[in-house]
Order: sequence, then structure tokens, then C-alpha cells
Amino acid sequence: MPQRKGASLGMHGSSSKTFQHQEPGLQREDGRDLAVQVLLRLDEVRAPVQDVLSRALAARRCEPSDAALCTELCYGVLRMEIRLNWLLSRFLRAPEKLPQPMRCVLHVAVYALLFLEGMPAYAAVDWAVARVKRTYGQTLAKVANGCLRTIGREGVAPQAYAYYYAPLQDALAQQSLFYSVPLWIVRLWHKGYGTDKAVLLSAKSANRPAAGLRVNILRPNWKDVARQLENAGAQRMAAACFAITPKKRARIEAQCSLAAFLGEGKVSRQGVASQLALDALHPAAWPDPIWDACAGQGTKSCALLELGKNVSVVSDTHLRRLFRVADECRRLNLPPPLIVQASALRPPLHTQAGTIVLDAPCSGLGVLASRPDIRRHRTEEDVQMLVRRQAAMLDAAHDSLGTGGHLAYITCTQNPDENELQVRAFLRRHPRAELAFEWNSPAQNMLLEGMYAALLVKR
Repeated sequence: MPQRKGASLGMHGSSSKTFQHQEPGLQREDGRDLAVQVLLRLDEVRAPVQDVLSRALAARRCEPSDAALCTELCYGVLRMEIRLNWLLSRFLRAPEKLPQPMRCVLHVAVYALLFLEGMPAYAAVDWAVARVKRTYGQTLAKVANGCLRTIGREGVAPQAYAYYYAPLQDALAQQSLFYSVPLWIVRLWHKGYGTDKAVLLSAKSANRPAAGLRVNILRPNWKDVARQLENAGAQRMAAACFAITPKKRARIEAQCSLAAFLGEGKVSRQGVASQLALDALHPAAWPDPIWDACAGQGTKSCALLELGKNVSVVSDTHLRRLFRVADECRRLNLPPPLIVQASALRPPLHTQAGTIVLDAPCSGLGVLASRPDIRRHRTEEDVQMLVRRQAAMLDAAHDSLGTGGHLAYITCTQNPDENELQVRAFLRRHPRAELAFEWNSPAQNMLLEGMYAALLVKR
């Protein structure tokens, strides 16, 4: 988890119609203000933060530095929201009674205090107090000022795990609060994986995740591209798979002309764990043709096409995502598959597939770092519904396979009911199915988010 070394308050954004004003003479959109707007919009819609953030940045003219600050603040506040709420409740009598835009400004400022290095205290205090005063007046501005300065005087104490134990006297609640993971998820991990792995998963979810790159091995000079990435500081995880830590991202993007690599189709953005999950199932040996049944934006389909596999059909229920598949194939100079809007529950195939890739809808508990909005939106009831849906998709996929056909089942969650136990239940329902390979992200590797993969063969 990002640690701030000093006790200086940082900055944050303002949101909603109340906080769209700019300082006199300020011509650009301030990253702090835009972050608040995005966070308040997320209070209104149940959508991934990346979608809301992308639309907000596309609709406004802002400097790259402001866009980067806005992104850091939005993701950071969502990752640490449970802890931020607790800190406000400790230093304010009734924070829940404050106007929501003001609470959002305080979240941003407290996050900056705890986790953003290089931000002087006055930058956060002055910004937050000015925004509150402008909208709500002097009384609430004094409340904001007093709260932020009191938290600032706590110094580095809120960075310590022990800081959260005495008020709670409960180990699981302490873990939930410190790593800002909903208590029901902490309990699920303890029950499913034991204490050690539950703590590792919680800690990983609070970190800024590493970015993943996949080098296009169909390009003649792909090894030169891989060497350039490695020399610039990217960590090679497999032959064509690289991890870029947040601290090295700017340097690698500059040294390697990453934008040019992407534009020329030499590399693609794909999560490291996603790449390793696919590699673990030995896709080069899968029988063709391949149907990618939950293709999303086609990341795995393109990876398979780069391996020379015959991906004949990709489908998804979301038409907007499917538009990206054709775009990606053009960028990477790959043969485009047949693209169909369809549900994996109702296969669009008239002939039996050699291999079906089922990157199933899941709870996303393995990607809480890159999808921190899941902490807000996901419920235990959602998980039960998803378990039933995954089982139905597995059954439908099995029926669409011929003898010797392969079924690759992949999730981005860490939950035995959706992963190992889901596969065991499937095997009991289908005696002709066999488990060939199984893979789970190593919890101790902090570069990898939580993915699960299993390869099933129909005999």
C-alpha cells in the first residue's frame, strides 16, 4: 500500500455542480476539482471508475499533470474509502450529516495527507477550505480546516496497523479497516483461504497495481521491443509479458516511446495476471476453432491470434465492448474473427467448437486494486447470483464442445465458490469432463492481481 513518509496534507478534487467553479484567471481544469466531480458522479451511477473517469477526462481540456492527479485521487480515494470514512468519524462529530460534496472534498484531502508524497500541507488545507467556504460558508469552512489540521497533527500514526486495533478490539475488523476492504470480503477470504492468504490479499488490494504489457510476437522485431522494455525497467514476467510498477511507469513510457509502440501495434495493454493465467493453460495445444464466449474488448482473443490460433468467433452481451475487438485486430494486423453479440448462456454456434474460452463474469475480488469501485458496489447477494450464472455458463459451454474439446474457465476473483469449488461442482455434474490444468495467482507476488484459470477437457 502506498505509504506517505511525512505528515503533510495533500490535494483533492471537487465534484458535482456545486464544485465546478474555477479560480479567477485559471484557464485549465484543476485535477483536484475534476476528481471530486468524478467521485460524486460515482455516487450516482453503478459503473466502473475507469468508464466514468475516461468520459470526464475526454469531455474536458486539462493538462496531463492534472489528468494524472485526477486519476490518482479517484483510484486512491476509492481504494482507501473505508479508512477515510473512519478517520473522519473519529475527528468529526457527525460527518454523515455534512453535505456529500463536502465529505468528498475531505476524502480527497485526507487521502493526500496520508498517501501522496511531495504535497505540502497548506496545498490541501487551502484548497479544501476554500472550496467548502465558497459553497457552504465560513462555519463549515472552519469545520473542514479544524478536521484536516487535527489529522495532520497525527503525523505518521495513521500509517500504523496498530493505530486501528485499540478502538476495534477485533482482528478482522482491524484488517478490514486498515486495508479498506469490506468486512464481508475479509471474512470470505479467511474462511476460504486462511489467515495468511487473507492478509496478503487484503494488502495487495490496497496497493497501486502494476500495469501489464503484452508484446506482439507476430512482429519480426518483437524481441528488440521486449529488450527495450526490459532495459528501461519493465519487469519481464514471461517471454512477451511485462509488468510496469507505478514508480517506473513515466520513465518507461518516455524511454521506450510506448505511445508509438501501442500505435504501431507492437505492444498491447493487458494485465500481467491475465496473461499468465492464459499461458498457464497451454493455449498453443488447444484444438481449433476457438470461441471466445465472454470476449469483452477482445484482449484474450488477440493474444490467442498472436499465438497463431484460429479464433473463429468472439461474443459478448455488451455491444460497446465488441466494437473494440475489430479496432484491436486492425491495430495489431490480425485476422478479424466473426464478432457476435450473444450470451454465453445461449451459444451462437451451429457447429461444435474445438475450444471455448469462458472468461466468466465474476465478483472481481481479485482486482480490487484496479477496480476499487467494486468495494462499493459488490454485495454477498451479488456473489451468490454470479456463482449460479457461472455454473449455467459452464454447462452451456460443455454442451457446445465435441469429444476432445477444451474449455478454458477464467475469472478475475479470489473466491473458492467461483473458482476451485465451482470447477469441482462442474466435474460432478459432467462425468465426461476432466480437469487438465489449474492455476491461481500466487498471493505473495504483489505484482499480480488475483486471477484463476482451469482447463477442462471433454472426453
